[in-house]
Amino acid sequence: MLLFKDKIVKCSLVDDFSILERRVNVKESRSLLKGFVDHRVFMDVSDSSMTYQTLSDISKTFIITSNDQVLILDEKLDIVGDIDPNHLYVDCMKIKDYKIVTNDHKMFVLDTDNNKVTEINIAFKPVLIGNKLYAVQEKSLFEINVADLIGQP
Repeated sequence: MLLFKDKIVKCSLVDDFSILERRVNVKESRSLLKGFVDHRVFMDVSDSSMTYQTLSDISKTFIITSNDQVLILDEKLDIVGDIDPNHLYVDCMKIKDYKIVTNDHKMFVLDTDNNKVTEINIAFKPVLIGNKLYAVQEKSLFEINVADLIGQP
């Protein structure tokens, strides 16, 4: 698939010909197509777990727009829905068998089954140094011991 600011094109891998093309009315939607949602994106699906968004339904394509709306397209490239970006989290690091996923509002620690282990209601992109996570939010510096975060000594 090829993505342009105002259209998406599905091409054949055999002969490079366009199989399907869909335009988006940029004036009506007031938004440009920006990119594909990649494999590191999780969706908050319940109080206790998350799922890989792009892998949860391979019949769908997920596109992010310039106003951070996530569009869901079917096999015919028709828009069949959208997702609130506040429910999406990016896998930003792995610590032992745990994943750290964040968005602009929260951070979660997920176990190997993508169950939520810990939730922190602040937005930051952490940096791991030794056994501590560091992050800056506004005028505050946060230091979190990884053992405390994942509940291990």
